[in-house]
Amino acid sequence: MVTRANLDNGVATLATLWGVQPNEVAARLAINLDFSHLEPKPIGERALRSLRHENTKYTCKRQTYAWRTFAPVVQTTAKMIDNPKTFQKLRSLLMKAAYAKTRMDAEDLVQETILRLCTYEIKDEDQLFSVARQVLRQIFRYYWRKQYASPAVVTPQEDFYIMEEVFGFCDEDDEVGAAAVPQTSDITEAFLRVAAELIKQLGKKHAAVACGLREKTFSRLLPF
Repeated sequence: MVTRANLDNGVATLATLWGVQPNEVAARLAINLDFSHLEPKPIGERALRSLRHENTKYTCKRQTYAWRTFAPVVQTTAKMIDNPKTFQKLRSLLMKAAYAKTRMDAEDLVQETILRLCTYEIKDEDQLFSVARQVLRQIFRYYWRKQYASPAVVTPQEDFYIMEEVFGFCDEDDEVGAAAVPQTSDITEAFLRVAAELIKQLGKKHAAVACGLREKTFSRLLPF
């Protein structure tokens, strides 16, 4: 059963994460309860590490572009790919495979695959197509890892702009037709909204700690 103390702990932690007061957290989550008696709750080092991990998964240290070393181009392989018939067949093969995985960046991935293929020493066309499939799989691994390395959550109060604001697509006077979240004064519903935000920020384990609950108990309270 959710208590008011669990809700207060979660709201106070969110206030710290967002850099606002608890009542402003309640206003953003459409919670019609008073939290003026609370102060932002400091979070521990483990929670801070979890916060960094949730927003920067699969990060790795990389050298700057100017200091990277690149494999030399093998001229025999480049000449083989430069053959119009071979290139058309190779590109068709790679485009079908790339388009099946992602439609937005398929062309870029194919170009990168062909460029990297020029650094391999290839003897004939059969080996060329076989190595091309292997290289494309490597490119896909790097591609998905880069996608997952992007921030998982963009918290409020960050200095960012949506595309419409950057290009002036929407005027300030235009009404936004987004569906508003209904106000609630129910403690359970308010707790679920706070818990969902905490899980996005800290993960389930530290979200449970922030609310003053064990992880198993916290999980039983969640419908998701």
